[in-house]
Amino acid sequence: MSSLRRLSSQPLNHDTGQAYRAGSVAAYNSVDKRFKGIGLGCICVGYMVVVYYVPMLGYVMVSFRHSFTNNFAWTGRIEEFWTRDVTETVDPIPGRFDGNGGVSRYVSYPGTGLDGELVGWNAFSWFIVWMCICKGVGVTGRVVYISIGLPIVIMIILLGRGVSLPNAIDGIRLYWGEFNGSQLAGGALWQAATGQVFYSTGVGFGYFQGYASYNSASYR
Repeated sequence: MSSLRRLSSQPLNHDTGQAYRAGSVAAYNSVDKRFKGIGLGCICVGYMVVVYYVPMLGYVMVSFRHSFTNNFAWTGRIEEFWTRDVTETVDPIPGRFDGNGGVSRYVSYPGTGLDGELVGWNAFSWFIVWMCICKGVGVTGRVVYISIGLPIVIMIILLGRGVSLPNAIDGIRLYWGEFNGSQLAGGALWQAATGQVFYSTGVGFGYFQGYASYNSASYR
């Protein structure tokens, strides 16, 4: 599925940006004015992915910090950890009925709070994003060395930490030694796989046109 999608969509993303030396909106507009909406749609998709995933890095960094300890803060209290520690949800004020069975006071929700650590990591993540793009494509090209190398280092660290935990061999055996073919019959698995293909190939995000626009039109 991934290969078929790349063969059909990736050349369109690259070639339009390179041929017209423009980003997503201008490249599709050069093909046909009616295609400008496709370029705008790509920009919107990329924007939504960024504002969705960058805040998630805050949770990732918190989890990464806790991965070096034996006792996670959410062990045995996942729901409570989310409502109390993360969103700091205040207990609702219960409603009340009058003597005639009518409602004299509805349930009210005082509000939520902010977790300082998550806010800090979120702000740090957005700062890193800004640093990666503030000087244009020259800085972005250099950042790739870090954005590719650092995840590999972190994966090695987490892998070492994981295999050192109790009963790690059971998880390794379950991951590599057992195959449950019945799961392939479920639609949820294929839905998740299709979504992963979408994010892995980056089709429709609009940045391929931007990268390819820096090539000469005759570049091969």
